[in-house]
Formats: sequence, C-alpha cells, structure tokens
Amino acid sequence: MTIQEVVSQFNTTPFIFAGSGVTRRYYDLPDWGGLLAVFAKRISDDDFAYRSYENQAHYVANDSEKMPTIATLIEKDFNKAWFENVDNIRSNDLSVTQAVADGASPFKAEVCAYIATKSSIVNGYEDEIKKLKQISKNNISGVITTNYDLFFETIFEGYKTFNVI
Repeated sequence: MTIQEVVSQFNTTPFIFAGSGVTRRYYDLPDWGGLLAVFAKRISDDDFAYRSYENQAHYVANDSEKMPTIATLIEKDFNKAWFENVDNIRSNDLSVTQAVADGASPFKAEVCAYIATKSSIVNGYEDEIKKLKQISKNNISGVITTNYDLFFETIFEGYKTFNVI
C-alpha cells in the first residue's frame, strides 16, 4: 500500500509535525547541537568552544533543560560579541542587520541567515520531494515545525505561514 492510499482512507487530512530530521535529510544541515557548535566556534575559534558551554549547562540544568540552557549561554555571549563586532562576527547579510534593527536577537537573526544560505536540496532527493509536493496538494492540512529553515514553505503551495521568534 502506498502512502497516498493510506492517507486517502483518512476521514480528515493529517498535519505533518516535522523536526530537524527533515532539515538534516534534505538540506544536510546540522542538528540543534551541531548548529549551536557552529555559533560557539564563531564566538571563540577554539575546538572546545561548544564543549565549554555544555560544561556550564551541566551545572545549572537538568537533562531536559540542557540544550535550551546551552543555547541561552551561547546567545548571551554571541549577542555581546555581535554588538561589539568582535573579530568581525557580524555577517554581511542585510536581513540580519534589519532584523536586529527591528529588535531581534543578533544570534537568532544570524542563525536564520546561516540556515537560509545553507538550504539547498541534497542531490538524490528530488524525486522524494516531488512526491511530497504531490501529496501535500490535497492530502495534508498543514505542517507544524520548529525548524528555522524554510523547507516546507519552499515546496508547499497555498499554506499560511505563522512565525514565532
């Protein structure tokens, strides 16, 4: 039985809930820890930069709060370095400077820009994505994702996007 046959038997159309696996598969982008490691290294060009933040979080957070704590610690140091433009940490992306001028966190704006520049389909997945587009037309009610990438916004048509930052 194909996925289309399974979905066609539903009384209502489903929502897709997608996490970083989609980003990693189709764009070859890092998971959350890998993404945070990229930005930790931008703050301090040290092989142990990310490990230092993990170590700090170990003392202040339980396991379920560890990654958000690491992200908060990196964001605090990144934002300070960004505003001081330490070692030219700022990217030249106009969307970043505009977002910061509008009140966004430099860290979050730079993460969005990083993901946008790295978001290109990995060779070999074109047929899969084509099938996903076809399924979405009449068989999917919507997508819920916490990813910063625009994968679904790019491939699906006619859906309304809600952004929360």
